[in-house]
Amino acid sequence: MDSTSNEKIAQALELLEAAAREKKDELRELFKDRYSHLASVLMETERSVIQQLFATLKEEIEALVRAKNLGQEKVQDAAIAVDDHVHGNPWPYIGAAAAVSLVGGYLMGSKTHCSHTRAES
Repeated sequence: MDSTSNEKIAQALELLEAAAREKKDELRELFKDRYSHLASVLMETERSVIQQLFATLKEEIEALVRAKNLGQEKVQDAAIAVDDHVHGNPWPYIGAAAAVSLVGGYLMGSKTHCSHTRAES
């Protein structure tokens, strides 16, 4: 090869190198713009999802508070109804309490008596 061919090849390589640098910058800018748009879309979507989750969480907490309050009201109503019924007719409850105490005392006494009898044997 002669020097003219080598010079032409060197010039062509320099031209390719310059074109590659120029296109590299263009491609970098193109991707940067596209990725920045994609990043902003993802950030907006993330914010939207977080807002929806917080709204749902708030609604669920409010529903739980309402259920708790309703449960408390029902328990209070039941306690008042039982209290009114017991005060209106106390003797059956007094008798039932006495019977349960008598049976419980008998069972506890018989177990204690049995354990002393076994220990003496």
